[in-house]
Amino acid sequence: MPCKGCGVCWLDADRGNTMEEIVRRQAKEKRHQLEFLLPRDIRERLVERPVVYLPLGTIEWHCEHLPVGLDGLTAHGVCLGAAVKDG
Repeated sequence: MPCKGCGVCWLDADRGNTMEEIVRRQAKEKRHQLEFLLPRDIRERLVERPVVYLPLGTIEWHCEHLPVGLDGLTAHGVCLGAAVKDG
């Protein structure tokens, strides 16, 4: 059963994914996130595929139940999905 903490696991569980599948996907995503890489890993990745996705989003109020950084978080998710799909 998902933790319900961040919402990501909960959404995956709603799609029928098991926790093992969720953990496997998250590990794959981390390989594409610059903030988790060491400098040598970044250099290797840039040689393999010289593409960097830059998520941009505004900080703005949407309503009481959504974070002010929702646009940036959404952009990050879109870029991460594209990076995982693109390799």
